[in-house]
Parts: sequence; C-alpha cells; structure tokens
Amino acid sequence: LFQLLLILLGIACFRTHEYKEGEQALTQANIYDPLNGEVWGYLALLALHDGGRMVQAHQALREMLKCELKNNDLLEEIADKLSSINKTELAETLYKKLLDNWQANNNSLQNNIGVVYSKLAKIYHTEERLLEARLYYTEALKFLEGEAERERIEIILNDIRNAIESGGMQ
Repeated sequence: LFQLLLILLGIACFRTHEYKEGEQALTQANIYDPLNGEVWGYLALLALHDGGRMVQAHQALREMLKCELKNNDLLEEIADKLSSINKTELAETLYKKLLDNWQANNNSLQNNIGVVYSKLAKIYHTEERLLEARLYYTEALKFLEGEAERERIEIILNDIRNAIESGGMQ
C-alpha cells in the first residue's frame, strides 16, 4: 500500500510540475518494487523533462521496457517527449511498441492508433525515409477520424509519392 501511495504521489507531483518531489517519491517507490514499469516510465519522463539527463533517461527507459509497461498512454507520452527533443530512434522504438501492444490486444487499445501510425510516419518523413513514411501514413489513414486530419495526411502522401517518383526515394 505504501508503494502505491508513493507512486500516486510521484505522478501527482509530476503532473503539477513539482518535479523534484515527484522524482523523490518515484525513486522511493522504485526501491520497494524495481520491476514496476510505470515507475520507470515516469522516472524516464522526469529525466527527459530536465533535458540534460539523457543517461538517466536511457537507463529508466531500458528498465521500463524490461518490465513490460502496460500503460499505453504513458508509453505514448514518453515517445512524444522523445520525438519532441529529436531522440527519434528511441521514439520510434516506443511507437512500435505501442503498435505491438495494439496488435497483441486484438486491436482494442483506447488511444487512437491512427495517431500513433501518423507520429511514426512523421519520424520517417523527417528522416527522409520516404517508403517507410508512406507505409505508415497509409496505415494511419485506415484509422484516423476527422476529415481535416485525413486530408492533411493525403496531401503529405501525395508529396511523398511525388518525391519518390522524382528519385528522392530512400
């Protein structure tokens, strides 16, 4: 029970931008249960939030993946943070983990998987990996809701097709 309280306190502190206190609570929770993927995930987010603590973030992410984090919203949040700081290789790994989780759960994840496909496609597009970007944007179209977002993806796909046809393919 004490460990659960520490986890909840750590998450609450993180969400209210009390990062030092959040990290202290989560570190204590981690002592009680070092196999809790959610604790490792939040510790990774805290290290990423500080910006200069990539060694700690990598360690926490490695441990989180070993523990098979089940919280897909947290997994996506971490991937988004990694993508926003141009740690695209790690973000790609986590987005693919989300897709694996989705397939393992018979396609019943709560979060919009089309958005995850789109985020992964954006990484590939940014890295000029056009064939992969095209593949993932195409998958995103199957799941995205909202006409404006679908139209935006169609425009991107058209640009990618033109780039591939003109020899900009990778």
